Amino acid sequence: MKVIKFGGSSVGTAENIKRVKDIIIRQSDDVIVVISALDGITDRICRAAKMASEGDDNFNDELKSIETYHQEVIKSLFNGNLPVLEIVNELLDELKQILTGIKLV
Repeated sequence: MKVIKFGGSSVGTAENIKRVKDIIIRQSDDVIVVISALDGITDRICRAAKMASEGDDNFNDELKSIETYHQEVIKSLFNGNLPVLEIVNELLDELKQILTGIKLV
């Protein structure tokens, strides 16, 4: 069994994600695939969390950029497939609620 991990720039664009898919499909052995956040997203979430913890409402701007990035990738990969978009939007809404709670505390 093989474990392969992709993250950062390897999943930073729709084109790169398609390459990752091709790599996975070509595997002849059993494989476990680990995929981390899109390129730069972890840093953006950390920035938004820091802003929220400091009471800075600008964390919403950072969240909006995260949302826009994901929407662009989804449109490219899935032609704006509504179920995929809905799932991602639910997760982003949950992140917003968490960060809003952090700001309020």
